[in-house]
Amino acid sequence: MFNWLASFINKGSISQTNIETQNIYYTVEVETLLKSIDGYFNDGNISEAFELLDLAISNSKNKEYKYPLLLKKVEYLLEVRNIDDANKVLNLLSKDYAQFIDVKYKEQLLFIYSLEKKEKEFFQLIEEIKAEKEDIKPDDYFQIIYCLNSLNLDKAKNIYNSYSEDKQEEHSLIGGHLFANLYNHSKDHLDLEKATKFYQIVLEKEAKFLLKIDIDGFFVQNIINDVLQNKNTFDKSKLLDHKINLKKLFKSKKYFNKIYINQQINFYAFILLTLEFKDEYIQFYEAHANLLFNEHCL
Repeated sequence: MFNWLASFINKGSISQTNIETQNIYYTVEVETLLKSIDGYFNDGNISEAFELLDLAISNSKNKEYKYPLLLKKVEYLLEVRNIDDANKVLNLLSKDYAQFIDVKYKEQLLFIYSLEKKEKEFFQLIEEIKAEKEDIKPDDYFQIIYCLNSLNLDKAKNIYNSYSEDKQEEHSLIGGHLFANLYNHSKDHLDLEKATKFYQIVLEKEAKFLLKIDIDGFFVQNIINDVLQNKNTFDKSKLLDHKINLKKLFKSKKYFNKIYINQQINFYAFILLTLEFKDEYIQFYEAHANLLFNEHCL
């Protein structure tokens, strides 16, 4: 399971780019509604957020009003790693809402292009955005985003290591994801130290629910591996907190990419084993035996 950057838009404390746009279609009413729904999503109430958004979309008869709602749905679908459904909505927007296409739409396309390793299309779209917006980050920033999401980690590392210490801290989320992904491949403890350093900076800024799932999952996975391999004592509180968050995530599992959810279910079983919650483990195994039987047993 690798960690990626699902959004390029500046969203406050955990900033990823400064592609910003003032769009006439985003009325005060729409912005207020989306901010309210974001509150549910960012707190981990994923199902409620999707339900409210879908209701607003179905009740909207005005294309200008519906466009930003559909674009928000794309953003949510990418956050839950449901790439196929996100692509369907993007195709709908391209076909039926072409007159409203804006930078926010193009930002979602950038992410899709990076995952699909469409390098030519990715950087052509960057040039297109540059022609529309002046306040955009330099080329090396988008280069590292592309490399990170397309898993060209060595090149991403070279770019990131060329940054000053201040610039690395400014882009701590990129650094955390980069070195976490590198560590998962290399098991180099220097990568682990750097991932930990940058992830701690992100967590200090009160990361949103799904980002916290990814970051805490990285830490908990390393705790579990250490316990299984070395039988060391460990801080149970981290596993207990992550267990609670995963249970919350499972309430919205129908919206997520199936492979991602299955990975989290398998991870949850290992958490129960590590905590020695025997009865709960048996119950959980029996409920997911078709998925867990390859790596787990009663």
